[in-house]
Formats: sequence, structure tokens, C-alpha cells
Amino acid sequence: MKAVYYMNGKIVSPRYFTVRAGSTYLDRGGNVYSVSAITVHGSYNTPARSNDIAIVTLSTAVNFTSSVKSAIIASPGAVVPDNGSVVAVGWGRTTLDGPESQVLQAVEVFKVSQQECSKRYDELHQSWLSGKGQCDGMICAGLLDVGGKDACQGDSGGPLIHRGVVVGLSSWGYSCAQPYFPGVYTRVATYATWINSTHLNINMEGFEPAP
Repeated sequence: MKAVYYMNGKIVSPRYFTVRAGSTYLDRGGNVYSVSAITVHGSYNTPARSNDIAIVTLSTAVNFTSSVKSAIIASPGAVVPDNGSVVAVGWGRTTLDGPESQVLQAVEVFKVSQQECSKRYDELHQSWLSGKGQCDGMICAGLLDVGGKDACQGDSGGPLIHRGVVVGLSSWGYSCAQPYFPGVYTRVATYATWINSTHLNINMEGFEPAP
């Protein structure tokens, strides 16, 4: 799974992508696989970044080992409680407009309520985040009113993990690690049925509903 990438206004061709498995380094180690197809969600909305999810199909099967394993994704209806601990992972920039990391990074942040996230982004006139229908496909996380930790440029499509389960995919945000604006992720549980119908035999796990 990944977020959707554009180049010159068009969805990027699979030939521009490879997948490295079995290494925490960006440019070496493990095995590299070519990509044969990218299936973008049919309702992806470019300006709003809603339904920002795609399935990547590799040209050859991944060789699973003790250090290369499949991920478990959130099941339909799974809920991460507000203020719940989540971990964002990626090789993106460690500072805004800085260089990309050459080693895989992980940072703990916390789930922000949809109501609070919507209220803050509405101040930037990002009105597409308003209303339950739009919010259902997004999940917000950060260190609210503290900042300093976040996904950043180059992390798009990277996983947001809760209790060992992929609950989000890095999508967008205002700058990086801002105290007032959390990062926004695609909510995997919303798309679990689509993911499973697009690529069968996905492992899923649910959570207890938030109180």
C-alpha cells in the first residue's frame, strides 16, 4: 500500500518505482523488486487528497524471511483511541526541506481527534477535512501544541502503526512537526475492504471501539 504520487499532474508510472525489502538502509542491502502495476483508488481526489491510497503490485513475489514479513492492516471499523500512541515510519526528511534520511526512521506521536484536527485545519481553509464523510478516510496524529516530531516530505505512503498494526498511511500536512497542525494520514480501516478485494489474503486485525 502507498499514498498516490503525481509528477507533472499525472500519476507516476510503475517503472519509476522499486521496492527494497530486508534492509533499513534507503540505498543498499536486502532485495530490490520492480513494480508491475499501481492500482489507485477509483475515488482519489487530487486537490482534497481524499481516498489517498493505492495498491502496489510487484513483478515477482517477495522472499519472506525472519527479517522480511508481511504487515497486518486494520480491519473495517477498527478504531485507534484519541491520544493513543502510534508510530510513523519512513525515510523522509528529518527537517523541512532538509535531506532525506538514508536510514529508516521511526517516531512516536499520538492520535488527534477528528474534531480537533478539522477545527485547526479549517483555519487554513482546508475545508475538505470538515464533515464526517470526508474525515472517515483520514486519521490525524502528532504532538499537539508541542510539535517537533512528525512525518515529513518523502514519508508519503509510509505506515502509521498502532499495536503492531498498520492503521494509517502518511498523506499530507501543514509543513512538518508543527505544534498546532498534526500530520494527516489515510485511515486504513476505511479502505480495508477495498484493499482486500483488490489484493486478496490480506491479514487484518481490529481494535476495541474507543469509549
